Amino acid sequence: MSIFAKFLLGSLTVGSVFFSCTPLLRASEDAQPPNAPQLLQELDSLEKQQSSAVAARLLSQANILRPALEGGSTSSKLYQEALEAVESRGRRDTGQTAADWRKKNADFLRSGQLQTAVQLHVRYLLLGLQGAGSPRNGGEWDSAGQSWAYAQELAETLQEKDLT
Repeated sequence: MSIFAKFLLGSLTVGSVFFSCTPLLRASEDAQPPNAPQLLQELDSLEKQQSSAVAARLLSQANILRPALEGGSTSSKLYQEALEAVESRGRRDTGQTAADWRKKNADFLRSGQLQTAVQLHVRYLLLGLQGAGSPRNGGEWDSAGQSWAYAQELAETLQEKDLT
């Protein structure tokens, strides 16, 4: 290929790139400036949607936990379901394994100690969920009062148990 042919080919390439970008340059010059109030309104709308989605998720999680506060078998059932969900991840043969575990630990699952421990843990989780949701909702939350009541109940429960 001659030098002239290389020069011509290079010029055509540069020219085609320039002319293909020219409409983009003109379009950016002709573009209207952004409408700031409309953009702020859209951002506020997105923030409200996100905030309501987070609040709905937190409420859903709290609703799953609340029945365990009743104590008794509902506390044990929540514990079993949580344990089975964690243990069964990625395994297929968990049905029989879970049934065997439940049978082996039936006395433990019915024990008042487990039920009390689950209730206290659920109260702790609900305090966390309530605290996570309150700043987004702008609502006031008496975290000190509720946390103090929880700590007192926890201390009373621990004092009743022989920890040795």
